[in-house]
Amino acid sequence: QIGLTYRHHPSVERLRELLLDGALGRPLLVQASVCDERSDPECDSEGFARRLRSLEHNPPVISDGVHACDRLNYLLGATPTTVAGWALRSDERYATANANLAILEYDDGTLVRLEVIWLYPVLPPSQFVVTGPRGRAVLDPPTFALSVELADGTTEELPAPGDKTEVCFERQLSRFVDHCLASTPPVPATPASDAGVAG
Repeated sequence: QIGLTYRHHPSVERLRELLLDGALGRPLLVQASVCDERSDPECDSEGFARRLRSLEHNPPVISDGVHACDRLNYLLGATPTTVAGWALRSDERYATANANLAILEYDDGTLVRLEVIWLYPVLPPSQFVVTGPRGRAVLDPPTFALSVELADGTTEELPAPGDKTEVCFERQLSRFVDHCLASTPPVPATPASDAGVAG
């Protein structure tokens, strides 16, 4: 079972239900930004050095973006058909680009703007906002609290049940044990069958 932890969160699962049921309509506009590794060499020299070493191996879109991309594929029940991307290296000390941006296009016209940005002293805000012709859903990045507002006036709030990392790891571990003991499909399953696997 691959450790794509955040897909196990209850808010992510609820958002998937809403999207696959068509509650927000289609096509969707998704604004997904992961901007949580600040450049602070004076106050966090060890963390800064660790991030520099990470850039020697991978740009942020590989290290952090893989989780955002898995969440997108899981939520939308599909993979993109077209991907266009850009990269920016803001400092010559960095071995590779520290800002990665992409536009992902899906068969139904859905567009995703994905940003994964590291090592600026002041980062843009992280966000995960899904807007459709029938409403909008916001998944709060720090907590994964979910807020939904539909065009007909219906609203839904799903507060975070606790620290998102602890919640996700506990649920992921439980599903892994179930997979081992009961031969249920791993979560995520193989790429060919993943779109139909809940969890």
